[in-house]
Amino acid sequence: MSLKENLDYMKTELTAQEKFIENFVKAEKIYKKYKKTIINGAIGVVVIIIAMIGFNYIEEQNKVTANLAFNKFLANNNDAVALEVLKDKNKNLYEIAMYIKDDSYVPEITVFREIALFQKSIKEDDTNGLNNVISSSSFLLKDYAIVFKALLEAKSDNIVSAKETLQMLPQESSVSDLADLLSHYIATKSK
Repeated sequence: MSLKENLDYMKTELTAQEKFIENFVKAEKIYKKYKKTIINGAIGVVVIIIAMIGFNYIEEQNKVTANLAFNKFLANNNDAVALEVLKDKNKNLYEIAMYIKDDSYVPEITVFREIALFQKSIKEDDTNGLNNVISSSSFLLKDYAIVFKALLEAKSDNIVSAKETLQMLPQESSVSDLADLLSHYIATKSK
């Protein structure tokens, strides 16, 4: 290497080191200026992380306690202590437990509420209750409710309404075989 190349190399090395030292000095000035804010921010982040971990732990313990209480309730439906724990720790399991204890109880959980209303309508042969269940877009057993409503209408000799109710079923319904049998029953009954 020539002397000129050595000098150029040393210049670039010195400028790189100067830039590093300059950036370090700038960072130190910013740190000194915002020292309290940076420390408070770091403490805040640590506190938030600890709070989230604590919250998740408490939530997990509540689930475990509620599940144990539900198991106790299933073993003994008259366990008032288990019901009280469920009421405090898990509202959904409490609603299910109350329905298990008393099948006339209508739970506040949407799916179970609709099933309970469906069962109640079947027990009472209530076509209006079935209409309410059928009108719900989220009801899982809608096709069965339609067939059961048509059956109730056929039993009460309301043949026209039973036929109209069966027309509500989609062609690809899983209860289409049952609907075909009911249609045959309605056809023989109307003769």
